Amino acid sequence: MKLKIDAVNLLLLSCRCNPTIKFIPVNLTSVVDASIDLGGLFPPYELYAAQCAVELMSGLSNVKSLTLSVNTLQVCLPVCSSPSCFFLNIVYDNT
Repeated sequence: MKLKIDAVNLLLLSCRCNPTIKFIPVNLTSVVDASIDLGGLFPPYELYAAQCAVELMSGLSNVKSLTLSVNTLQVCLPVCSSPSCFFLNIVYDNT
């Protein structure tokens, strides 16, 4: 399944879904807050799910606040062992 997100004036993106949905992010530069919760791992599709997650997150380069669930980070493991490989300026806020 493919889902194109084209929303020029979107300020908040909350995504909770199956990690094997291929998101095509377009015009998401206005997103300020994003929350991504991709479901559990699907062993036969681990690499595909990781690629889908990375593609979704690549469209969120301007967010001020990004919340990733543990499941989302686990989905990304097949392509990267650390979240910092996706985000160059990652800041951890424990408030």
